[in-house]
Amino acid sequence: MQWSRIMLVCVGMSLIGACGNAGGAGGGDDDHGLPGDPVAGAAVYGRVCVACHSADGRGNGGLTGANFVGDATRLAKTNTQLLASIRNGVTTGSSPMPAQQGVLSEQEMKDVLSYIRKQFGAQH
Repeated sequence: MQWSRIMLVCVGMSLIGACGNAGGAGGGDDDHGLPGDPVAGAAVYGRVCVACHSADGRGNGGLTGANFVGDATRLAKTNTQLLASIRNGVTTGSSPMPAQQGVLSEQEMKDVLSYIRKQFGAQH
């Protein structure tokens, strides 16, 4: 049961395709700012995302999750696009991600996206 939840979360996070501009605090859904709290998002990432995306955000080179650091196109997407990927999942690509709707609250999705943008987007 725990393994399936981890896989569901990993697949979901790998589909968000996040990497790029760290943006500024208070960014809206259609920009590249931080839509939530990156500190709260760090806890969500550690609980839900790290198993597939790894602590370094590289997703084991993109094998188990999206590589937020090595693929700059990931965080180049808008917050609206990335939140939709987290919420609805991604079924295309080499590492599909399950939908997080019903697993994470809307606020947790915004928080984890903010953490990903701040932590890994700054590495580009």
